[in-house]
Amino acid sequence: MKNNKGEYVDCGMLIKQISDHIQSHSNRQLNKVNLTATQFRYLEYMKQSSEPVSFKDVEKHFQTSQPTVSGIMKRMAEKNLIVIEDADFGRAKNARLTEKGQALVDDSGIERENEEKLLLSALQEDERELFHDMLERINKKLSE
Repeated sequence: MKNNKGEYVDCGMLIKQISDHIQSHSNRQLNKVNLTATQFRYLEYMKQSSEPVSFKDVEKHFQTSQPTVSGIMKRMAEKNLIVIEDADFGRAKNARLTEKGQALVDDSGIERENEEKLLLSALQEDERELFHDMLERINKKLSE
């Protein structure tokens, strides 16, 4: 597709540039609490479950490798944001939020909502749901 200058810019590049902007903005905000955007997303994911979350579930949800998940979880445990536990079988691991981790997610939630509003502010109200639906469909197709 062409931009407003008549130059061709592919959709993948635009998505990457938008992602980079979001990541950079998130990291600047979360740096205040010594956290990365990825770590915060993991904490948000864990908050949604009343049970400990398996590392394998985190890998699947974020489409991330086992070593990456293990490293991020280890760093969050060192910050006392989560507790890592052995699962009931094999070498599997689970994690659960600590009170400190729970409080951090709760306190930072408003900033995430503001970030989402900023992202969607370029769209009209009726376009926002359609945009989200399109992103979900693209992600699903690429995940097949």
